[in-house]
Amino acid sequence: TLEPRKNISRLVEGYKLFAKKHPRAGIKLVLAGKTNTSVFSNFRIDKDENIILPGFIDDKDKPLLYEMAEAFVYPSLFEGFGLPLLEALKCGTPIITSDRSSMPEVVGDAALLVNPENSTAIAGALEKILQHDVRSALRRKMAERIKLFSWKKTAKQTLEVLNS
Repeated sequence: TLEPRKNISRLVEGYKLFAKKHPRAGIKLVLAGKTNTSVFSNFRIDKDENIILPGFIDDKDKPLLYEMAEAFVYPSLFEGFGLPLLEALKCGTPIITSDRSSMPEVVGDAALLVNPENSTAIAGALEKILQHDVRSALRRKMAERIKLFSWKKTAKQTLEVLNS
């Protein structure tokens, strides 16, 4: 769901800064998810053919969207956990995410961390993540990081908490 805590306004600002500096990159911003109208109350997305709002994405279609993406950018201001980060890790999609809340704990060093309140930092991370050596290094780290997470491990830990 696209909602205010997802920090869409700064993501769009960061993307526009990036696109202005690299107009020939051909990178589009896809804001996928059911839209909460309050998300766009503080800013406007002008008709821009490079910003795509496909709406809700069914779970069965998510892996394809992640795999087609150059990067998954998740500058959320707050997350309880951040399941989309694990989805991106599993699909091997390089990640840019916030340097706060639960995001660093989820991704470790397998993502670029940014100050989510700084659209210039988001633009810089977009520029950096498109470099082949950065993407390759992140993908190696992602392949190791995802091994730390499994539904079986989650269920076991949940059962231990319930039993205690």
